[in-house]
Amino acid sequence: MQSIVNNRFCLLPVILLISSLALTSCLDSSTDTNQGASKNLLEQAQSYADFDTFVDIISDTELNTTIANEGPLTLLVPTNDAFDALPSGTLESLTDEQLIDILSYHVIEQIIDLNQLSAEETFTSMQGDNIFFVISNDSLYINGSNYVGGVGASNGVLYATDQVLFPDAYLDVTGLVHKRKQLSELDKSIDNTGLASTLEDTSSAYTIFAPSNTALQNAELSADTLKYHVVSGKLLSQDFSSSQTYTTLNGKELSVEVSGSSVTINGEAAVTTADIEGVNGVVHIIDTALAPPSE
Repeated sequence: MQSIVNNRFCLLPVILLISSLALTSCLDSSTDTNQGASKNLLEQAQSYADFDTFVDIISDTELNTTIANEGPLTLLVPTNDAFDALPSGTLESLTDEQLIDILSYHVIEQIIDLNQLSAEETFTSMQGDNIFFVISNDSLYINGSNYVGGVGASNGVLYATDQVLFPDAYLDVTGLVHKRKQLSELDKSIDNTGLASTLEDTSSAYTIFAPSNTALQNAELSADTLKYHVVSGKLLSQDFSSSQTYTTLNGKELSVEVSGSSVTINGEAAVTTADIEGVNGVVHIIDTALAPPSE
């Protein structure tokens, strides 16, 4: 049985070609090449020891038949280490329906040709939620996880990741931020300020008004300023009405104004993407960072 460890799996480095980002490697992910491969996606996954956990988990599910017989598909396979990194009891706590939901999130019902991938692209999984492919600093990320390598199959392509991927409904609010490249600067601030442990608490609920990377302009937020972007409780856009105020985690208030379908925070930050719901709250992406009022 083969292994993907120590570059014994076909890696796809990211290179810059003239004015556009593209991927090149020993794997040709075009449809014709994949259809000419001798093994289907299930057989390819079974060929690599680093996918043993994934293969074992899907063996008693309908997905086993799907990835063997249907196509064209893109199959995203977490490595054994990715499963080992999950908190103890994560998989055991899932119902059969939830397990299928998560596994089908790793399947895209089309071939994603990495040679044609732009810097940021979004695809819909078989489960129904979006999956984010991002090329940044000569690396490929899938929902914020590191791309490990890929191989073609007779009915699609298989791409390995170093994290298990979860639909939004299974993630806490920090996970919702982490999987979205447009919030990577906020993600760093959450980690560096130590607020992650608070926001990961699934016994509480939080609303994050999340400034995009463009809004932050590569500047990390201080702990106090970051807390000003977070309100206790889960506040969906339908809960907002004109001229409401909410107390943030830093103790100061922010205001929410509603005009038609537009929502604005403190009269300056527009909500560009609303109602990204997770297991312990919701994230609203905003186009301007918020500044706590001075005393």
